[in-house]
Amino acid sequence: IPPESEITLSIMFDAKLIGNYNEILTFNILNSKTDTAKLQVRGICAYPDIDRTLANIFPKIQRKVDSEISNAFSTDAQEFHFGSVLVIKERTKNQIPQYHQSINLHNISLFPTEITVSLTDVTSKNIWWVEKNSFVLQPDETSEFQFGAHPVTPDIYRCQLLFTIKDHPEPIYYSLVCEGCAPTVEISNFQLDFEKVLLSHTKTLSINFTNTGKLPAFWRVKGTQQLGTNFTFNQLEGTLKPRKSFKFESTFESSKALSIKKNISIEILDLEKTRVFSTLPIGVTVEAFDVNFDYQYPKGIDHLNFGMLKVGQTKAIPIVLKNKGKYPSQFKISVTPQRVLNLFTINPIEGVIQPGNAPVTITFTFCAKKIVTYQNAKGVILSVIDSLTNVTTAEIPLSFSAQTVYSSFTIDSLKPIDFGSTPVNVPVTKSFKITNNGVFPFEYEVTGKEGFIVPIEPVVQDNKKKKIVPKSPVAAKARPRKGNEKSISIGSFFVIPSAGIIQPKATAIVEIDYNC
Repeated sequence: IPPESEITLSIMFDAKLIGNYNEILTFNILNSKTDTAKLQVRGICAYPDIDRTLANIFPKIQRKVDSEISNAFSTDAQEFHFGSVLVIKERTKNQIPQYHQSINLHNISLFPTEITVSLTDVTSKNIWWVEKNSFVLQPDETSEFQFGAHPVTPDIYRCQLLFTIKDHPEPIYYSLVCEGCAPTVEISNFQLDFEKVLLSHTKTLSINFTNTGKLPAFWRVKGTQQLGTNFTFNQLEGTLKPRKSFKFESTFESSKALSIKKNISIEILDLEKTRVFSTLPIGVTVEAFDVNFDYQYPKGIDHLNFGMLKVGQTKAIPIVLKNKGKYPSQFKISVTPQRVLNLFTINPIEGVIQPGNAPVTITFTFCAKKIVTYQNAKGVILSVIDSLTNVTTAEIPLSFSAQTVYSSFTIDSLKPIDFGSTPVNVPVTKSFKITNNGVFPFEYEVTGKEGFIVPIEPVVQDNKKKKIVPKSPVAAKARPRKGNEKSISIGSFFVIPSAGIIQPKATAIVEIDYNC
């Protein structure tokens, strides 16, 4: 450096990796004892970037994807789920989608951040929307960004929401999922076939409505006016939650002979009743007739309704036949097919009905040897035959309902009960539970297994070399019983109560005392 002059040094910062860089430059005058001058230099190399913490971006976060998820980011699946949503009509060009979500984007860098947004629709069905394709965030600026979905047909839609940041090598992307659903209701039967019904008699049929979809559904019955006043319904509209069922019942009664064969329909709508998603037709057929005889069920039932029985249990229902004519009539009961015939014992199966006040009682006894379920089932026919002409004047179907089940129970301790090591003559008590899961009470009894094992102690010798043989184990001492409780001793074990009756949904606790 010439005397009385200065020079300018240029320092260039050129970092290849992001980070904070600190260095010290030293200056000395050669061949001189002057102090060393130090200059600290600092440089920061960084990308433009935004906060990528999920909790700061998405308002709602949950771990697992379940049936209740809605507008939430799942950390397990690493996806944002709109959930199960109702399909809707096509949207107009500038209309915001029916289902949309706002997220927060925060610039945590030192530079203005230029962001470009794009969507990758992996289902090739463009239902997705973003509010803008590009924007700039200044340092420490936070902005809301909206994206949405507008499904028009039932399906599972997936896409990726991609944020590309200028001068940043790592883009940000989030998987989006939206399941478009329509209200779905299935019915157990498409026919209300009342068959033949005697005048002034009532008959009730039912159809089960089940919501098999993922959204609540509204249903309503259409066309009942054309059936006339002979039909009544327990409900004409209602709401069904997902996986729930409703028993729709129709009752027919007529005071005059008629024949009807018409259709009604069940409309399925969303809860707001904005549109009809499906229509289920139901055929209704019935013939009301009159004859010179009458048959009567026991009070409270309108068909052979045996209800719920245990397998092997019998139940009898009597039907009373009356002849309202002037001459005797014959009757005959026929049952088909063979599997239905095997369920019934009918007495008498045929005979003569005298006119006047001389009724005949027919007893139908039901017994099934296995689990069966019948609901308003066909197969039993009552035929009335004119005794003078031998002509069949009426054939009346007698529907029947029955359900048979086995006793159902659980024992909470299926593993061996281990008493472990116990001192001599010190009783130890353990227990297990028996729970009745069925609909009928049942009896239980605890007994000892034949040939149960008796502990064998080794033979030892005393100092005089005499063999000492241990005594046989003594049976466990019985403890006081409560009331009429039964008990049993099995070797060194004492069980109480060893027998009893367990009512439906009740639990019995059986205790075992061990004493040796």
